[in-house]
Amino acid sequence: MNDCRIVEDLLPLYEEDLLHKETVDWIETHLSTCESCRSRANETLAAFPAAPIKPKKTAAAMMKNVRSKLAIYQLLFVLLSFAFAMSTSIFADSFQFILSYFILGFSTFYFYRSWIFTILISMIPIIIWSIYDTIASYGSYHQWYTQALENHDSVAGLFGMLLGSSLLMGIIHTLFAALGAVVALLTMKITEKEESL
Repeated sequence: MNDCRIVEDLLPLYEEDLLHKETVDWIETHLSTCESCRSRANETLAAFPAAPIKPKKTAAAMMKNVRSKLAIYQLLFVLLSFAFAMSTSIFADSFQFILSYFILGFSTFYFYRSWIFTILISMIPIIIWSIYDTIASYGSYHQWYTQALENHDSVAGLFGMLLGSSLLMGIIHTLFAALGAVVALLTMKITEKEESL
C-alpha cells in the first residue's frame, strides 16, 4: 500500500519524464504488477494531454550561450575602463590617470589573460593622443612643423623627439596598467589556490 501512495505521488513527474532511470524502472515494475495503480496512471495520463516535447539544450550549447554573454559583459567593462582611462589622460591635468590605468590594466588582464593585449590597449592610444596633442598645441600641423623645426637640427630629430616623448608618455601610462595586471594575476592565483583547497 505504501508503494501505491509513492507511485501516485510520482505519476506527474513520471509523465513529465523528470525522474531518474532507476525511479522510472521501479514505477514501471510496480505498474505492471498493481492493477489499481495502473488504472490510476491511465486515468491521469488520459486527463492531461502530453506536453509538447521541447528540445533540451545540451550542456555545450548552454555554456556557449553563457560564454558569449560573459564576453559581451567583459568587453563592455574593458571599454568603460578604457574610456575612463583615456578621459583622465585627455581632459584632466591631475594624477587620476594612475587609478584609471590601474583599473584598465586590472580588468583587461583579468578578463583576457594577455600581457600583450593589456600593454597594447594601454600604450597605443596614449601614444597617438600624445602625438595629436603636441601638434594640436601649435594650432596646425604646418605651424608645429615650422616652429618646432627651428628648435631641432633636422626633420629626423624633430620627428624623433615627437615619437620619443609620445612613447615616454605611453610607457608611463602602461606602467600603471601593468601594475593593475600584476594585481589581477595575483588575485587569480589566490582564487585558484583557495578553490583547490
